[in-house]
Amino acid sequence: MTIYEKLRLIRLEKGFSQENMANEMGIKTQSYSNIESGQTDMNWSRLLQIAGVFKMSIVEIILYGEKVDEMDFVKSKVEYHIKQEEAAVIDMQFWRNQAMSLTELSLKLQSEKERMQNDGCIKKIAYDSTTKQDTGLSVAAEPELKKKKH
Repeated sequence: MTIYEKLRLIRLEKGFSQENMANEMGIKTQSYSNIESGQTDMNWSRLLQIAGVFKMSIVEIILYGEKVDEMDFVKSKVEYHIKQEEAAVIDMQFWRNQAMSLTELSLKLQSEKERMQNDGCIKKIAYDSTTKQDTGLSVAAEPELKKKKH
């Protein structure tokens, strides 16, 4: 059975006329008729549009009327969804690890900044109100020596 024959049978089974299908798809009735008769080449985007009207997947349309073990079909759909969920979990784990790494790095940088400020290697320069910008940190030419009282 051709894809065009399958589309016709599914349409009839669902109780749609060619005019209903054309209206749902936003095309002329003759254009839809040409699809079912095979006069118009079928492409994936058009098949996806028809599947949406039928509320079916492309796979369900392609397998329509075929003698397929129903359990194998259901099993393959379940396996597909499990793989999608596994991929999403792996993706979430990756980004969680990235966030944790960034947090650890941020804490290390903050600690190093504080150590360098305490050692006098860098000093904080105040907010510049004329340019309305934070001038950030300035690296001291030489660490300030803390004077010892004798």
